[in-house]
Amino acid sequence: MAPSPDATTTPQQLAAELVFLHDCGIEDVYFAEPLAGRTLKASAFLPERPPKQAPVMSRPVAQAAVPVLSPAPAAEPISPSPASPAISVARPHSAADLAAINSIPELIAAIDSTDGAGLKEFATQTVVADGNPASGIMLIGEAPGAEEDIQGKPFIGASGQLLMEAIAHIGLTDRSDYFISNTVFWRPSGNRNPEPYETAFCLPYLHRLIQLVAPKLILILGGQALKALLNTNRGISAMRGQASALDAGGIVVPALATYHPSYLLRSPSNKRLFWGDLLRFREALIREGLQSQ
Repeated sequence: MAPSPDATTTPQQLAAELVFLHDCGIEDVYFAEPLAGRTLKASAFLPERPPKQAPVMSRPVAQAAVPVLSPAPAAEPISPSPASPAISVARPHSAADLAAINSIPELIAAIDSTDGAGLKEFATQTVVADGNPASGIMLIGEAPGAEEDIQGKPFIGASGQLLMEAIAHIGLTDRSDYFISNTVFWRPSGNRNPEPYETAFCLPYLHRLIQLVAPKLILILGGQALKALLNTNRGISAMRGQASALDAGGIVVPALATYHPSYLLRSPSNKRLFWGDLLRFREALIREGLQSQ
């Protein structure tokens, strides 16, 4: 099932939806409503692709079964990281300071008052969160990119557009349906991955954000976010699609991890695995009463 287009939907937008579903291995698409009197042939919108050559195999290969959502193995604690480089860091707020913060705007102001372990020096804006904090659903990625740094909102660049397109197919059609953030709140210089000390600086603020939002379910996007939020050295490929318990400083929330959409832009062949994870997340949403069957 896919969201039904209306009379304003362009062929290009239809093509984008069909190509995404095709990459996920979905060959048959049924819209909930007629296409406003138009005839749509899916093959007409799919890009021409070179014919696949059958691989040479010595024996048939069995089709891998899709794993069910099950509790993840015990996480391996993160080993102590090397000493952080000498940097000028505005004093982070104490646990008592953060506990006294009782609103999201107040928390954002507190975050913006720090230098973010040096991250803020090279960023244009502080990028904390967007969406509906009352939705019961929270998505957490890794770090803002260039477009997010310019506009001050998470997940609005190319990877964000891919994510929005994907989660629309599981019923999360706009930002009123969820709340979205990252493990660090400023774009790392050169678009690099955040350093462990930068993530550690931001983590207490993210924990307080989760406490204020009190989501019923969290989707973790990417290996960096997985390691920070679940305090593990295990990689995303080992833990994706599995149920985990995310402890945000006293509030424990069911969570499921999957690939970051920026990784899918580089490795589109993993969209099928990503799609399977999203279907498991939708099953969890139904169990938590956040979506209807």
